[in-house]
This record gives sequence, structure tokens and C-alpha cells, in this order.
Amino acid sequence: MTDAIRKLALEHAPCYVYSHKKLAAQAHALQEMFPSYDFLFSVKANPFPPVVKALTALGIGADAASAQEVQLARTCGMEKEDIFFSAAGKSDAALERAWDDCRIIADSLGEVARIGALAQKRGETAEIGIRIHPVFSMDNGIGGASKFGIDEEDLPQLKEMLSSLPVRICGIHVHLRSQNLDCAILGRYYENCFHLAQRVKELLDCRMDYINFGGGVGIAYDEARETPLDIATLRQYATRVAEENARTLKARLMIESGRFLTCQMGTYYLKVVDKKVSRGKTYVIVENCMNGLQKPAIAVML
Repeated sequence: MTDAIRKLALEHAPCYVYSHKKLAAQAHALQEMFPSYDFLFSVKANPFPPVVKALTALGIGADAASAQEVQLARTCGMEKEDIFFSAAGKSDAALERAWDDCRIIADSLGEVARIGALAQKRGETAEIGIRIHPVFSMDNGIGGASKFGIDEEDLPQLKEMLSSLPVRICGIHVHLRSQNLDCAILGRYYENCFHLAQRVKELLDCRMDYINFGGGVGIAYDEARETPLDIATLRQYATRVAEENARTLKARLMIESGRFLTCQMGTYYLKVVDKKVSRGKTYVIVENCMNGLQKPAIAVML
């Protein structure tokens, strides 16, 4: 960072200064390590329009949690096919607002029914994905209850519903945990998700145009206490999945980037406003620290 930019940042502190060079390096690292996969960025993680525009130019898609985020991604130049509206609790108004600008991922049986009603009203057949809460857990155990997604064992009920709705299933989304740093756990999870996609295609007799594995790529906040994700080993798992996909489903494979893309691209500048000594220990007090940097601050304190 140049002295001029640093001076400007300090004048406007508290503020973030983002490095496009770092963002591009992280994006290219993912794309080079996983050439058979596309990547999605969770817009809620950083909805600053210049960041979203930069990600668009780098070939990154969007995981949107609201109709507003869908519109932001479109305004920033993303194509409809690269925006996935996957939040739970979508209202009919949100669905209608986002309808023509993204791929909708239904989070529940009730949402599938509402999408069918909206499609019928519009005289269309809706092509959607579904978020599935699988029978397996991230750690390869038995999956418990969840407020997200359709339970895998409820898929026969979904098949029955689809027989009377103008809705076609064309992809799945699975997401069980973010910020994972264990490549063996994450790799096995990708394999389980792919086999789930095969089961869904057979059970629902549907297309499988895309598989969103979710599973944000983790990043070590404190390398003294955390071991960074071994991406090279993770690539071996991902490659095996991609090779099986090329032989069988031929679906578009997608991974959510988690914090990997943007966590290290910003510097947070803030002003020192006070200094105090408490029983021999010196504390430097800065403006707006917890409000502007809450997650890392908590991680470091823990």
C-alpha cells in the first residue's frame, strides 16, 4: 500500500481499504486449484458494490440471501445463471422480485408449493434447485434436525407434490458448516454431496444441471493456533468428484468460497482515541473496533 493511500485511509478512519490485487490472487488460487468447479461468494459477507463488481469480473458467482442481494449482483454485472437465491424464509414478494434475475433454490416443501402457485399465476413452469438437509453430517455421522433445507427422507413427499405443480427440479444445494479447516472432513463431505445428487436425480427423475456443495473454504485467523486448510490435498478429493461427475451426471459443480476470497483483502483503519493502564497492563482504545471487526475480534479473544 502506498503512503498516499495510507494517509488517505487514516484521514477517513474508521474505514476499510481493499486490495484488488489480493482479491484477484485469492480468486485465481481457487480457480487454478479447482479447475472443474465454479465458485460462489456469499454477498452478505461483503455487499460493498465495488467488491461485488470486482468478483464478477473475476468470474465469481453469487449466493444471495435476499432479493436485494440478487438485484445488487445483477447491477454489478452478474448473469442470472451465476446468482443463486438460497435463503430460508423467502416471502412471495421476494420470490417475485427475484424471479427473472436468478436461480431460485427452494428451502422447504412449503416454499416449493408457493413457487408452484406463483408459476401457475404467471403461466410458467419454474425450474428451481432445492436445498437438501442430508442424512449425513459434516463429520460423516448421522444428520440431526435443521432449520435449513428439505430433509432427505422427505424427498418422496416432494416427488408426489411435483406431480401436480408447474415446477421442475434441476439442481441441489447442500450446506452444513462454514469455516472448515480440515481437508479430510471437507473432501469426504464433497463426496457425500455428490452421491446425494445421484440419489436425488434417480428418486425425483429430474435433471441435475448443478450441484452447489456449499461448504465454505476456511481460512486461519490465527496461524499460531489454527492449521491452515491444506488446499493441495483438498484438490485430490475434489478432482475425484469431478472425474466421477464427468463420467455420470455432467453437472455444473460449485463451491461457496466462504471467507477465503475476501477475508485477507481488507485493512481496517481506525483511530486510537485513548490509552489507559489497569493494574500494570496497558490498553490501547480504538474507535469502532468491535462494530467494524466483530468476527475476528471475537475469534482472537477466544
